Amino acid sequence: MRAPEGGTGTRAGQQDRPPTQDGWRVVRTLGTARVRTTVLTRSGGADGARGEHLWVRRPGPAHEGDLPRPDAATTAKLRAPARTGPVRLALPDDRIDGHDGHGGADEVRYSVPGAFSAARLLHVPGEEAHASVREALRGVGVTLRRLHEVPAPPGRDTPPPGPARLLRWLRSGDGAGSAARLHRAAVTRLGARRLELLAAWAGSAATGPGRRVLLHGGPALGSLVLPWGGDPGPPALLTGEELAWGAADFDIAWLLAELTELALARDRGIGGVPAADIPALSGAVTDGYGGTPSQPLLRRVTALRVLTHAHDFASYVGWHEELTVYLDLVATATESAEDGDRDKGQAARNSG
Repeated sequence: MRAPEGGTGTRAGQQDRPPTQDGWRVVRTLGTARVRTTVLTRSGGADGARGEHLWVRRPGPAHEGDLPRPDAATTAKLRAPARTGPVRLALPDDRIDGHDGHGGADEVRYSVPGAFSAARLLHVPGEEAHASVREALRGVGVTLRRLHEVPAPPGRDTPPPGPARLLRWLRSGDGAGSAARLHRAAVTRLGARRLELLAAWAGSAATGPGRRVLLHGGPALGSLVLPWGGDPGPPALLTGEELAWGAADFDIAWLLAELTELALARDRGIGGVPAADIPALSGAVTDGYGGTPSQPLLRRVTALRVLTHAHDFASYVGWHEELTVYLDLVATATESAEDGDRDKGQAARNSG
């Protein structure tokens, strides 16, 4: 069970449109029952010169409604960090010509510098690909720091979609695909008390002390697109479908939690990226951001991130026996978070 590319798992071979139209050539297709992505390229000139790349995302059959897009006011707030960071925030852009000459109302299109994500390139052998991902993650840290300079308007936090989706499933026990089967397994392997604790963490994932800011909402290796094989331009982070308002620490914790998940999966022999230097990748994120999230938050978000991956895979890809191992990883991560919270509480009592 591979870590998701694009945040919801991948399945190659899905193709919704003809492979070539209007100069666009389909490079690859990926997706799940929740979101489907077609990656296209168009030559920039003679002799096969590198040119444009387009990622077209559409809701899958299990997605409720259209894919979210930022409103005009939020888009305006995003423009400065989108342009000035070392990693560009790629925003939905309906002005891009689609590969069939027009776009459907359900399409979200992104102009990006390449055809492959960081999640894909971490599986490419050799230091060159991994060094590119490492530097791109450093750039993501810088860009997210600039994004977090946008203050939130007065009012309540808007929870990020990942934890919000997880919370609905934890409360209902049902959902698309094999969601109900996974919930029954989670009750057995985690227990009702842990599930209630995870639900509480999911509901408060982006709340906390400090400034409330505009959040990317779900920065991930699968949404970080890198130039590769001679493609020009800085890396780009697909941005707009998961925007939220809340505590700045969430974005960095969510990305670091994905990297931790890769290490945990590798330790259990159920995937991950065998040759990747996970500590170096995590260090690049925090170096770029100029700080780290609190350890209690990071431990809680790690448990949520692993369980969200399991939920999304079960719901939008299908059942896999390794999902039960993922539930064991969630149990370990939850215990670690609880131990950290107890230690913090004891230290506070001792200092008092």
